[in-house]
Amino acid sequence: MNSKNVLLILGIFLILTIGCVNITPPGTTTTADQNNPINDQNNPITDSNTPDGNEPETSGSIIDQIIGNRDQNNPTDQNNPAVEKTFDEKLADCKALIGEEQGNCLKSLAVAEEKPEVCTEIEENGIRDNCVNAIALKKSEIQLCTTITQATLKDSCIKSIIFTTQAWGQCSTLSSEENKLSCFKKASLETQDSQYCTGMNTDSEANLCYKNYGKTVTECNQITAEADKASCTQRVILEHPTIENCTTVSDANQQEDCLSRAAVSLQDFSICRGLTIETKERTCYANTVNGLTESSQESTCDSIRLADYKSDCYNKVALNLKAPDTCTKISDTNQRETCYKDIALTTLDYNICKKVTSYVIMQRQCFIDIGVQGKITESCDLVDDVVKYLQCFTDSALALDDITTCNKIETYQLVGAYSSYPLRSLCMKNFALEKNNRSLCTQIVSTPVKTACQAGNANFK
Repeated sequence: MNSKNVLLILGIFLILTIGCVNITPPGTTTTADQNNPINDQNNPITDSNTPDGNEPETSGSIIDQIIGNRDQNNPTDQNNPAVEKTFDEKLADCKALIGEEQGNCLKSLAVAEEKPEVCTEIEENGIRDNCVNAIALKKSEIQLCTTITQATLKDSCIKSIIFTTQAWGQCSTLSSEENKLSCFKKASLETQDSQYCTGMNTDSEANLCYKNYGKTVTECNQITAEADKASCTQRVILEHPTIENCTTVSDANQQEDCLSRAAVSLQDFSICRGLTIETKERTCYANTVNGLTESSQESTCDSIRLADYKSDCYNKVALNLKAPDTCTKISDTNQRETCYKDIALTTLDYNICKKVTSYVIMQRQCFIDIGVQGKITESCDLVDDVVKYLQCFTDSALALDDITTCNKIETYQLVGAYSSYPLRSLCMKNFALEKNNRSLCTQIVSTPVKTACQAGNANFK
C-alpha cells in the first residue's frame, strides 16, 4: 500500500470519529447514560464528594480508611460495617500499598497502635525514623529514640523526652556536644544541683555552673577564674556551712563564722566549744540555742562550756518539750522559776506553779493566770491573797460568762481589813457591774452587797 492510500484511510477514520461525538450546545443539560459507568452520576469516579470535588481520593484518605473503622457504606461481607478491622487486617492493607504510600500507612498504623516493631517494616529510612520518633515521644521512652538512625533526629527525640520527664541523668546519652551542654545547663538550672556541672564541655560554662550551684569549697576550687572562685567560696560557706567547707577557709574570722553557722545547722554545741575566739564562741552558743527545734533533747545542752548559755539551752529545751524536770538543770534561780511558770501557763497545769517556791508573787500570779486564762477556778483557790483571790474568781466568772462561778468560792467570809461581807456576794456584785446588768444583783444573798450592786456602787466592799 503506497503512502497516498495510507493518508486517505486515516482521513476517513478521523471524519467518522468526529461525527460520533455528541456535541451539546452551551446551557443544555443531558441525562447521564444509565449504561455508561463513566458518565453515571452515581459512579464514584465522577462523584462530587471526592476529596476536591473533581479528583479521585488521595493517598491520605486511603490510609485513613485503612487505619480507621471499616467503610460504613460498604455492605460487603469483608467490610462488615458493624466490626472494626483487626490490626492484622490493617497491616495487610498497608502492605498492599507500594512505595512511599506504604511507608506512610505503616507509620500511621504503628503510631496509632503504639507498636514500634511495625516501624521496622518500613523500607524508607526517613519515614522509619519518623515513625520511631513519634512513638518514642508518645510513650516517653528514650530507649526507642536510640534506634533512630539519623543522628540529629535521635538527639532531638532524646532531648525532648529528657526535658519533658526531667530525666537529667540521660543528658550524657546525647551525641551532639552542643545538645549535651544545653541539656546539662537546663538540668543544673532546674535542680540547682552542681552534679551536672561536670558534664559541661567548656570551661566557661562549667565555671559559671559551679559558681552558681556549687555546694562545697572543693567544687569552687575547680573554677579557673580567681574572682569567680572567691565568689563561689563566699556563697558556699554562707549557704552550706558544713565542717568540711568551713575548715577549708584560710581566714580565721571567716572560718569561725562559718563553724558557728554549722553549729546552728547541726545543733551541735561541741562545734562552738572548739572555737578559739571567745566572742565567736558566745555568739555561736546564742545562735545555736535560738535555733533549737522542738525535737531537741536536753542532752544537746550538755556540751556547752559557758554556764549562762547552758541555762538558756535547758530553758529552751524545757519549753519546747514542755518538760518541767528539765528546768531543774538551770543554775540561775530566777530563770529556773520562770521556766516552771512558763511551762505551767503553756500546759494550764496549776500543779507546776507549786514548783515556783523562791518567788511568792510569781507563784501567786501563776495561779491567777491559769485560773483566768484557763477558766480553772481550782487554780484560783490556791491564791493566798484575799484581794487577788476575789479578783481571780471574778475574772474567771467573766471569762466563763457565768455569774454562778462565784458560788465556787469556798471561803464565805475572810477576817481582815478587806471586807466583812461574803466574798461570793462581792464576786457577784463585781460581775453584775462589769457586765452593766443590775438585774443580776437579785442573785446576791448579802443584803448590803445587793443594795450596793443595785445602786451601782463599784467601790463597795
